[in-house]
Amino acid sequence: MQSQFHFHLRHLHLQMIEPLEPQDLWPLPVYARIRDEVRRQVIAHKKPRRLELGPSMSVLFETRLSVKFQVMELVRAEGMTEEAAIAEELAAFNPLLPGEGALHATLMVESPSEAEAIAILEKLQGLQGTVALEFKNGARCVATFDEARDDGRRISAVQFLHFALGPLAENLPPKAGGTVRLVCTHMHYSYASVLMAETRAALVDDLNS
Repeated sequence: MQSQFHFHLRHLHLQMIEPLEPQDLWPLPVYARIRDEVRRQVIAHKKPRRLELGPSMSVLFETRLSVKFQVMELVRAEGMTEEAAIAEELAAFNPLLPGEGALHATLMVESPSEAEAIAILEKLQGLQGTVALEFKNGARCVATFDEARDDGRRISAVQFLHFALGPLAENLPPKAGGTVRLVCTHMHYSYASVLMAETRAALVDDLNS
């Protein structure tokens, strides 16, 4: 069964660092034994890479470990054993790996009830082009979205973002100085979150991995 997380990012011409292959995953019997420990490691790993962006959004900068964990959880839930099916899922998730001079993130829109969720997702239609990383001296890196996750009436509660940083990555290290912020400037949702030193250091590690 294909994952609901399949998306279309080929037009971005991403250069992924060492895409995950089926042999990079744990066999299901092995994963069953180590899953609790892996979950603990992943939670700690995600902590500096997750940002709250206002009351209804959170953004997770993805890594090789976070993507591997997502795929393993999917493989476990679906009981996948055929390498072809697993390879198909990996092909869908691999675009979330950090690339050369690029970061990828999952943006989640959260709400306490289904009714509120529908209202928020309708109001946020047109989110493309409104989320960015802002650096010192006003430099900005605007995120590119997966266009398939906005049907023109409402957006999906899960969005996939691509930050093509290029030379702007030099501003990420904490020692570079200056404030780095993740911002959303949508007309119905305007918030900012400052990247703390541990987050900036983690993202630098991801770019250099």
